Amino acid sequence: MLPRYNHKPYATTQKAMSVTVSLKAAKMYGGDEPDPEHLLYNSQTNKYPGKQPDDASDDSDASDVSTTSNSHIASSGSDSDSSLQLDLERNYETTRHKQQIQFVYAIDSRNMELVLGEENHAFNRAANGPNWFPEDDLEALLSVSRRGISADRIWVFDSNHQKAVRVKDLQDHADDTDDAYARRVEERTHSGANNEDEYDRLIAEVAAAGKPVLLLSSDKEWFANDIVWPSLAENQH
Repeated sequence: MLPRYNHKPYATTQKAMSVTVSLKAAKMYGGDEPDPEHLLYNSQTNKYPGKQPDDASDDSDASDVSTTSNSHIASSGSDSDSSLQLDLERNYETTRHKQQIQFVYAIDSRNMELVLGEENHAFNRAANGPNWFPEDDLEALLSVSRRGISADRIWVFDSNHQKAVRVKDLQDHADDTDDAYARRVEERTHSGANNEDEYDRLIAEVAAAGKPVLLLSSDKEWFANDIVWPSLAENQH
């Protein structure tokens, strides 16, 4: 997962990615339809946005916009990190522009630099100046290298937001299943299907297969420091 927006520097050591420490807030953000701007990228490695098949706008205009909004993605972060190879193609045909559903993810940020708003203002003299920080009290900035966040750290929730599995395990399960219909779940999502129930079923199948599962009860308001991450070793078969 790559930080797409260019937050102002200095609050974090590397590229800043905005995250929330509240599950309630994450559910609120995830309850809306996807941002059309986000759906102009086919993958995390696309540096520039693509164009919908019926978009007849001038190519040069699209290139100018994409250069302005995304030109710093590849150049941000520590020089010691191995940069991810980005796809520099422009005006490619988008595949996700009809998508209607969003997903809520939990990021295992252990051993990563995470800056909370209150801490930034307490310890950072320039917090009200160049060291910009989000206004939301429950928002934080995660420091992300140019390699992005490993898929092993990203967990996707079911539609009830009480069960989550690693994205990598979900993808592996969908790819390995003998169910041809399940293997095409992402294709149906991109075509505009409201198929959250299909992901719920896949997440349940991943859990039943003994893969790590993050379970959150519905009787409390969850924050990041409440989570006890599953032991990966205990779930390996």
